[in-house]
Amino acid sequence: MINKTNPESTTEATTTAKKKSKWRYAVYIFGALVLLRACGSLSSESPKPSTTPTTGKVEKVPEVPRGQTNGVIGKPFNSRYFEVIVHGVEKTARLVTDNELVNEFMQENALTPDEAYLVIDAQYKNTDVESRTIGAGELIIIAGDGKSYTFDNAETIMAKGWSLSLETINPLMTHRTKIVYKIPASLRGEARFIPHNRAERTTYILLGKL
Repeated sequence: MINKTNPESTTEATTTAKKKSKWRYAVYIFGALVLLRACGSLSSESPKPSTTPTTGKVEKVPEVPRGQTNGVIGKPFNSRYFEVIVHGVEKTARLVTDNELVNEFMQENALTPDEAYLVIDAQYKNTDVESRTIGAGELIIIAGDGKSYTFDNAETIMAKGWSLSLETINPLMTHRTKIVYKIPASLRGEARFIPHNRAERTTYILLGKL
């Protein structure tokens, strides 16, 4: 037997299905609009980057250059790698050491009346973290007329406690010696000592008047 379908019931079912489909579509559209609006609201309300500097930032403090002030006798003077102290200065025509052979040699090679020795009793302390080599440095004499004379060739005295022949000393160790310069006996003026490895060429240890 073949069942016959009622045309009226079929039309009604189709109409109902179309209404449900339209309702679901409207719900989907509404939900999508709500979601887009919410996203737009979040985007517009997102916090702006702060212009206030953050705390805890570590800034490197520039090092203060060492040896920026002139030194005087008896006070520490900071050179590049050393703390230098001049304990005394002497102008003399004859050197006397603890070595008799050296003394005899100095007598045999005595200075002329026009020459003199300027002896600087200096102490060097290595303030670096590794071994450093020290040299004699420079003696500057400013004459009365303003002319500057530079003596950078120190005498070599082969006795303990005298001269500097590129001595190398370890960190935090101290070396004391007498540095000797040969100068004209008649030269007068202000004497300055610029240690080897000085921080600045314009800084010096004031020795006094000759």
